[in-house]
Amino acid sequence: MNAGTGFVNLIDDIATKETIEGLKESRQSINGITRSIPSVIEAMEGFYESVQELPRVQANVNTARKKLLTTLEDLILKLKSSLNLADEFLITTETKIENLSV
Repeated sequence: MNAGTGFVNLIDDIATKETIEGLKESRQSINGITRSIPSVIEAMEGFYESVQELPRVQANVNTARKKLLTTLEDLILKLKSSLNLADEFLITTETKIENLSV
């Protein structure tokens, strides 16, 4: 996403109709992703809570449970970060499309 945002900021030099259409298509794709990520985060958080509520049984099961919770926390944080980057990319792309279309 950061690379895409950087590219969008440099696109003034090669602004063509095809470039603008490419930006619009990229924006549509990223917009689809940003609409689906919140439900994925919600599902992962629900799964995390379910795992967290599992009763303690044996040491090896507890260790596996702890590793799973750590992995889920990391995944949820990465999804939230991706959503923030995608939102930033959408804003940058929209602004650039508006500026190039004028």
